[in-house]
Amino acid sequence: QVVDARLVSVFDARELELVIAGTAEIDLSDWRNNTEYRGGYHDNHIVIRWFWAAVERFNNEQRLRLLQFVTGTSSIPYEGFASLRGSNGPRRFCV
Repeated sequence: QVVDARLVSVFDARELELVIAGTAEIDLSDWRNNTEYRGGYHDNHIVIRWFWAAVERFNNEQRLRLLQFVTGTSSIPYEGFASLRGSNGPRRFCV
């Protein structure tokens, strides 16, 4: 209602969100330091090392897409990954 639909019709929902909210450069060390592990996983588990090695090879767009897939949003709180929120309050990224 605020913007003419013809002007934004070239974007899909994800792209429009990025245009409106801006693209944040993901800080991998912040992400990793604020990740919770369950099910026997820990920061030095081989599978977790593979996961982070793969994420390190991603470009920022791919990292944002991963974040959106896992959390439902591609936006990072101003305070960083320590302030991620779920539907029922603060919730850390979890593997």
